[in-house]
Amino acid sequence: MTSWFFGFAHSVARTATQIHPPRVRRAGSEPRRNRCPKPIILCRNSRSGDRITAARTLNTAPFGIGSIGHKRFWILFVAILLAQPACADALGSEQNGTLTVRIENAAPQGGIVRLGLYDAAHYPDNNSQPTASVDAPAATGEVVITLMDIPPGIYAIETFQDINANGKLDMSWIGLPLEPFGFSRDARPIFGKPDFSAVSFAVVAGVNSQSLRFQNSISQLATNKR
Repeated sequence: MTSWFFGFAHSVARTATQIHPPRVRRAGSEPRRNRCPKPIILCRNSRSGDRITAARTLNTAPFGIGSIGHKRFWILFVAILLAQPACADALGSEQNGTLTVRIENAAPQGGIVRLGLYDAAHYPDNNSQPTASVDAPAATGEVVITLMDIPPGIYAIETFQDINANGKLDMSWIGLPLEPFGFSRDARPIFGKPDFSAVSFAVVAGVNSQSLRFQNSISQLATNKR
C-alpha cells in the first residue's frame, strides 16, 4: 500500500509541473519586484512615432517642497533673501547716532548755513567729502541742524554762513574770512583752521548734541591780540 501511495503522489506532482511549469529567470535579469515601474504613456508624436512618457516617481524633494508646491517654495525663498538686507539695515540704523548742532550768532544778512561733519582722515583736506552735510536757511538767533544715521566715531564740524549764496566761504586778499564761520568746540583758527584734536568730539549710538557760535574776522583778530 505504501508503494502505491508514493506512486500516486509522484504522478500528481508530474501533472502539476506540466500544467504550471516553473518560471526560469534568465541569467543577468533581476527579480520583477526590483524592476522600475513601467512608464505611463501620455501621448504619441504623430510624425516621429516617438512616445512621450512620464515615469511614476516618488516625491523625494528635500524639505518637503512637494508638499507646499514648488512655486510657493520659491516665492518664500526669494522673500527671505530680500528681507535679509532690510534687517541688516535696520540693525545698522539702531547702532548709529543722531547729532543735533545748535549754532548761534548768525549774521542778520541771511543766506545759507553750510555745515559739514568730517572724520580725522578727511578733515585736513578742504576739498574732501564730508561724512554728512546739511544746508539750512540762516536765521537770526539760533540755527538748529540735525544729522541722522551717523556711524559712531570721532568727528569735527566745519560750518560757515554763505551770505551771498555762492557756495564758498569768501576770503579777503590777505586770507581772512569775509563771512561768519565756526568749528566744533568753538575752536579758533590761528593762521589756518584748528588741528583736529582741538575740534574733535565723539558720536555714540543714540542722541548726540553740539553747540557752537559763528566767528568773524574782527572777533578773531581781537582774540589773537589778547
